[in-house]
Amino acid sequence: MDDTPSPDLDLRGLTPPAPMVAILTRIDEGRATTPFTVTLPHYPAPLFEELERRGWDADVLSVGLDGARLRLFPARRR
Repeated sequence: MDDTPSPDLDLRGLTPPAPMVAILTRIDEGRATTPFTVTLPHYPAPLFEELERRGWDADVLSVGLDGARLRLFPARRR
């Protein structure tokens, strides 16, 4: 596993569904192995189910007029 921190992604310039596609592609292609932060143009309700399907989770850091920030990370095994 690569322990290099994943860079933050600012996806506010994209229109839906491009932000979610960018996140899920990064995870699906194995480019995301460590936690990373995303900034989105809006609160991404549909994203949470897709993350769960892939064994990932998210903490909502902030939601406001300028978008939503989330910290995404591999889910802890139970």
